[in-house]
Amino acid sequence: MINNVWVLDSGASHHMTSIYSQLDEVQDFSIPLRITVPTGDVVLVHKKGTIKLNENIKLYDVLFIPEFRYNLISIHKITNELNCVVTYSVDECVIQDQTRKRMIGFSRLHDGVYIFTQQVDGYSLAASSGDITALWHARMGHPSDL
Repeated sequence: MINNVWVLDSGASHHMTSIYSQLDEVQDFSIPLRITVPTGDVVLVHKKGTIKLNENIKLYDVLFIPEFRYNLISIHKITNELNCVVTYSVDECVIQDQTRKRMIGFSRLHDGVYIFTQQVDGYSLAASSGDITALWHARMGHPSDL
C-alpha cells in the first residue's frame, strides 16, 4: 500500500488507516473498540484521530489499525461529516459539497475500487466548477455550450 492511497468504501462504518504519522489530534479510546475489517477479522482499536486529505476534506474519528493494509474513507461518515454528496459513474466518483455546490474530491476506479485523488486531473479543486453539472457537461465535450 502507498501511504497516500485512500479507497472510498460504501460499506465501511468508519474511516481507517494503518499509518500513525498521518493522524492529527490523536486520542486514545478508554475502552478499545472492536471492529470487523473487510477481511472479516475482528481487531481492537485503541486510537483515533483526524486526517486532512486536501484543503476541502478533513476526516474525523479516523481509526488507527496498525495491522490493516488499507486507508479507507467511509462514504457514510464523509457524507454526514462534510454535508456532501458522493456520485459514482462507471469509472469515476465525485465528492460534491452540498452547501457551495462545488467538487471537493475525486476518485478513479482502479482494479475494482475507487481510489481517492488528492488533486483532480485537469481540474484543480480550488478552481473547480461552481456547479457539478457544468463540470460534467465540460467533461462530455461541450465546454462552450453553457
